[in-house]
Amino acid sequence: MSKAVVIDLKLDLPKATVAPTQAGQPLPASTRYTYPIALPSKPGNNEYYGTLRAAIAAAKDDMGAKLTAWRDAVGDGEKEKEVALVGKKKAKQLEEMEDEEEEDEDEE
Repeated sequence: MSKAVVIDLKLDLPKATVAPTQAGQPLPASTRYTYPIALPSKPGNNEYYGTLRAAIAAAKDDMGAKLTAWRDAVGDGEKEKEVALVGKKKAKQLEEMEDEEEEDEDEE
């Protein structure tokens, strides 16, 4: 059994988003990335955890670059989504406030 750090990625992107490229290849929005853990030459916890730290650092650096590319590709596309969500929340809050006012009036 080989050892590896595995990251499953599934991005929910705005419809008009164009996939960024890395090393001349488009980045997939849904995929699995595997970062192998090198087996130490001699058995022991220190060596194993050293190779594990190296695999995690490689995964962190690589995923950071890929997610930054996606963030730049999305650009302001998420702002529309956030504005719509905030608008819905505010509308719901206003509706709840109006309901409370009506209940207060009914009690009087």
